[in-house]
Amino acid sequence: MSARWCEFSTTSTLALQPLLELLLEPVPSADKELVQLGLQESLVNAVRHGNGGDPLKILRVRRILMPRWFVWQVQDQGCGLPQQLRCAHLPH
Repeated sequence: MSARWCEFSTTSTLALQPLLELLLEPVPSADKELVQLGLQESLVNAVRHGNGGDPLKILRVRRILMPRWFVWQVQDQGCGLPQQLRCAHLPH
């Protein structure tokens, strides 16, 4: 099985439950609660901090399903971290 991905977008509000349910569909029931907590925190952060709570902005999520991994890329319309706070490398 190769990677499969889907993109989702919604207005930037804290009414996230319908989006969360869609994003979590492929996650096994045993893992769903823990994964939901992390994903919900990422989405709330994007709405509150990235988009400043502005409902006119868009929240986008790409869900990537791989043979052994689930990946969610959350994108808001904020300006991101200042350049001096961005890491140029991944931690070890």
